[in-house]
Amino acid sequence: MGIALVVLEVKSDRTAQTIALGAGCAIVSGYFGAKSWYRVIWNRPVLTLDAEGIDDQASVWRLGRFAWDDIGEVAIVVKRNGHRRLVVVPSEQATWGASMTTIKRLLYAVFASSGADDALAWPEAILPTGTTLETVIAVMQKLRPELEVTTRQE
Repeated sequence: MGIALVVLEVKSDRTAQTIALGAGCAIVSGYFGAKSWYRVIWNRPVLTLDAEGIDDQASVWRLGRFAWDDIGEVAIVVKRNGHRRLVVVPSEQATWGASMTTIKRLLYAVFASSGADDALAWPEAILPTGTTLETVIAVMQKLRPELEVTTRQE
């Protein structure tokens, strides 16, 4: 892997700003592209269910582990275009937010205040081939029999 250095004669301040912005965008794109390929190549589980709770590595917030007691509602949400996702709404006394960074807490507060209650959502597309949301729900209910699941249209 090599590094290329490009030297341009800068005619105005605007050109320098444009080059700096372009370089910044390239760096950020490269970082997220590399991170995505890393996840594809090493194929870590994105959602793990066990007796203690859920280990989230795929939602927008990637919260890590949170306990069954912190879950207020579980729903299968069907969009108009037919895409389905599993949505977990935290309970009022949920403590999982404490593990979030300050920026994630701020973004989640903005997201939740907009009326969106599905910050913890996993699309069916992230599940392994042949696995459906119903399969995941069945495992959840086996681990936590009192868990109620709803289905709603959006």
